[in-house]
Amino acid sequence: MATETQEQITASIVAQAAEATAKAVAQAAQAAATVIAKENSTALTAIAILQTEMTMLKNQQTSFETEMNRKMDNLSPKFDKIFGKLEEINEGRPTWAVALVIGALFSLSVGLIVFTVTHI
Repeated sequence: MATETQEQITASIVAQAAEATAKAVAQAAQAAATVIAKENSTALTAIAILQTEMTMLKNQQTSFETEMNRKMDNLSPKFDKIFGKLEEINEGRPTWAVALVIGALFSLSVGLIVFTVTHI
């Protein structure tokens, strides 16, 4: 067996250390890449879920708006009918002068009835 010189032994040790370091760096890089890939996958999954939920919310909002518009359209004829009835009532209402005369006559009548009942 040939004897190795001190320099060859040192060179062999350095080479082994460099190889071990390279392996450790490669394993660490691969582990880091796996972690980043998992984080990216998790982030992409979360983004996909949020996009799906946003789409669902937009669809629900559109459906709600459609329903509200339909209900408002159904209310319009009812309001028209109510306003028509109010206008009919308004047309038959007496003027302010007539209302004041009726009020004055009513007060005079009540006053005379009270006077008559208390003095007879």
